Amino acid sequence: MTFNKRKRTIISLLATTLILSPLVTNKVYAVPTTCTSGAFLGWGNNLDNPSIMNDAAYTGKVNIVSFDLATFNNANYEGSISGDSAAKVAPLGKDTIISAEMPNPAGGDTHSDISDQDFATVANTKIQDINTSSSLLLQNYKTMISRIGDEIYNYHQKLNTYNANATIYYRPFHEMNASWFWWGEHDSNQFKQLWINIHDYLVNTRGLSWLKFCYSANESITTDSNVKDALDYYPGGQYVDNVGLDGYSDDPENDGDVKKTYAELVGGTYNGQTYQGLGKPFGFTELGPKVGGDYVDTNNRQIRPFDYQKLSNAIEKKLS
Repeated sequence: MTFNKRKRTIISLLATTLILSPLVTNKVYAVPTTCTSGAFLGWGNNLDNPSIMNDAAYTGKVNIVSFDLATFNNANYEGSISGDSAAKVAPLGKDTIISAEMPNPAGGDTHSDISDQDFATVANTKIQDINTSSSLLLQNYKTMISRIGDEIYNYHQKLNTYNANATIYYRPFHEMNASWFWWGEHDSNQFKQLWINIHDYLVNTRGLSWLKFCYSANESITTDSNVKDALDYYPGGQYVDNVGLDGYSDDPENDGDVKKTYAELVGGTYNGQTYQGLGKPFGFTELGPKVGGDYVDTNNRQIRPFDYQKLSNAIEKKLS
């Protein structure tokens, strides 16, 4: 089943995971002491819950914070990337994961389709080579990536004044093995080139050598032919610092799709098959009940409350 998978509750994490959500009243904490916790704070210029860090229930428990640079403004490609949230998050002095659900450079929002030809053009063009003589498609794309570079750099400068040892992770093109974003489910070799080009542009051309890259795949959904294996799009270890799994499940402890994808990324045995894993630090980069399941409908509206202890138990017992 394919549907618009824009999510409101996102818990972005690295290393291992402790579960926190600003949108549920019961704060649930995973048991393992090795877990590192994180909380997603909002998008672009509209932080969903900026007061979360003042909640006494979270004091000392949030190690990583996350936000998305995109504002979902598709009329202005430059204006679609905002650093307003970054200015609010930096004073927390935390390790940070940054995403950017940027609009389609060919037109439309982040969930709109891009033709294979346009995707190939974007993927195979070095960003630093795009100029005013390039097509509008490429100029739109560079405008957004250049703004992302600006905002990450500016955030790094601000964050350094509060915590010079904090790490910034960039999580580009997440859930690339699924079909709901314009960058998803395209030719895997072209996607790898897309990733390599943005890595080289930000790290080498823009000089953000301190920036860490997080490869964040969606769980392989066996009942949805539009979701491919998590490893199909992996660009190579030299371009990735950490790996993550976006796992939405009503029963994560027994969910075969989540457990299979976890084994692929981390290593281990699932259903009689042994996987080597990628040898990178791992985290659940998004967690929550299944969209279109028993707790959340296909429009991401809550049907009934979800017990987040299920996620905690799954991490402790099966996904540690």
